[in-house]
Amino acid sequence: EQMKMVKKVVDRKADAFVSECMAVNPEYQRVFQERLVKANITVIANVIEDHLDVMGPTLDDIAEAFSSTIPENGYVVIPETPYQEYFEKIAAKKGSQVVVADESTVEESYLKKFPFMIFPQNAALALAVADILEIDREVALKGMLKAPVDPGAMRVHRFGKKRAPKYFFNGFAANDVTSTLNIWERILELDYPSDESTIVMNCRSDRVERTIDFAEKVLPYIEMDRLIIMGESVQPILQAYEEGKISVDSLVNLEKSSTDVIVKHLQELPGNSVIYGIGNINGGGEELAAAVQDLEVVPSLSDYATGWEEDVIEPSIDEKSLREKKLQTTNK
Repeated sequence: EQMKMVKKVVDRKADAFVSECMAVNPEYQRVFQERLVKANITVIANVIEDHLDVMGPTLDDIAEAFSSTIPENGYVVIPETPYQEYFEKIAAKKGSQVVVADESTVEESYLKKFPFMIFPQNAALALAVADILEIDREVALKGMLKAPVDPGAMRVHRFGKKRAPKYFFNGFAANDVTSTLNIWERILELDYPSDESTIVMNCRSDRVERTIDFAEKVLPYIEMDRLIIMGESVQPILQAYEEGKISVDSLVNLEKSSTDVIVKHLQELPGNSVIYGIGNINGGGEELAAAVQDLEVVPSLSDYATGWEEDVIEPSIDEKSLREKKLQTTNK
């Protein structure tokens, strides 16, 4: 599909082309850069433990795989990373310059203007590219706010009782340990009004290694009240729970349950709950997220009983943090 897209770019004589390198295999990444795209600017958004079976087994191996996308006589944009010196060494050999995105220049007040949640690192990387292209910073800042959101971006949906809603964070697509934990930290930073937290872990029979990773490196480090497991091959989660590695008040095993059954459980959760879906988008995650998206905020009985104006008794909460949002993860 990317070959077809490149052909369209050439046929239309485009002035600029922005493309994500979807390749996982290190050799495919090299071919993508050297023979297909020949990018002037490469953005390496992160070096994290993902696709270790193909690019690993270590982070050093992943960094080496990504380095093959560094252009000749161009630029490589990176966040602050332990691999900065390594990338600088490779870039120097190719006559390219390394640009480190500065997150400190991105103000939280600016990030709150987006109709979805965004990490400071994402904005900093984009602004660094804009600087290289000599795009005025104010123009870049305004343009980013108007940019269309990736259809696969993580959504946050509010549903349930109006005065005590539930917030569902669709993080199923962030299927690596680092991104999943980073998103959770961001959720905590945004301080949604909640009394309880529920994690929904979607497991796949063909991704058992990922399930084991999450059982060992994610779930033990998330403070939660309830854990719901769904999908298939959930045994690694159950084993970690039985061994006391996962601390949670309630574990609900919905292995092989239908989407309707899982949605019903979510609807029965207490109000003012934060619900975070993790693990896998395929194998049920996408279907669950779509079903939750159809759930609505409904008036509470007290709305009818008091007859008071809503703004008189509604809690004083930043409305921007209550409306439906989307959360982007840092992905290469």
